[in-house]
Amino acid sequence: MSEVETKPRNVRHRRREPLGDFVAAQVAKLQRRYRRRESTAVATLAKLRRDVHGEPGVELALSGIDPLPPELLGPAPGDEATRSERAVHTALTLYAVHQQSQSNKDMHVNGPSFATQVALLAAGSPSPEAVRRRFAAAGTASTYQELRHHTRGLVTRLRAEGIGMDYGRFADDLAVFLGRGGPERLRGYWGRDYWRAQTSDHDQNDSQEQE
Repeated sequence: MSEVETKPRNVRHRRREPLGDFVAAQVAKLQRRYRRRESTAVATLAKLRRDVHGEPGVELALSGIDPLPPELLGPAPGDEATRSERAVHTALTLYAVHQQSQSNKDMHVNGPSFATQVALLAAGSPSPEAVRRRFAAAGTASTYQELRHHTRGLVTRLRAEGIGMDYGRFADDLAVFLGRGGPERLRGYWGRDYWRAQTSDHDQNDSQEQE
């Protein structure tokens, strides 16, 4: 399969929230260091990958990631992780999975959402229906654990095809899921992003055929 384009044409992107801006800045800093092959960055990504099934805690702190500013932390019931902490942890650990063995290419890119890039993956896949089924499973997840499982499977597919995405926006999406009415709201966001990316790709193909 030939490498597909990482950024769809003519697709408007939702603006990141402050939490997403924080995550994007953390990932961009780590990504620059990893691309320079700094040993500490390589070790940090390895540590984050090992913690992909874990919960926010000591491992993330030991990875050298800046702590969440108090205004982004959010309320916590007892000693449990906050919604923001969980979203940041998942986004960072899945970025580490995505960037693995991709030292010559950025897997975090500003702008395109997870759903937009999965649409590109499906469009260039020899088995687009399999990609759509996994995306549908992620979109209909009823628990956060289920959502993490399906998104990780798609992230590994994106990595294989060299398709990056905006990890700040991904963190925002995860935080939406964890909020009130979250699964339904996220399903709407991802459905629109996916459909618009498909429409953009279809329009581009039509334009090329008419030239």
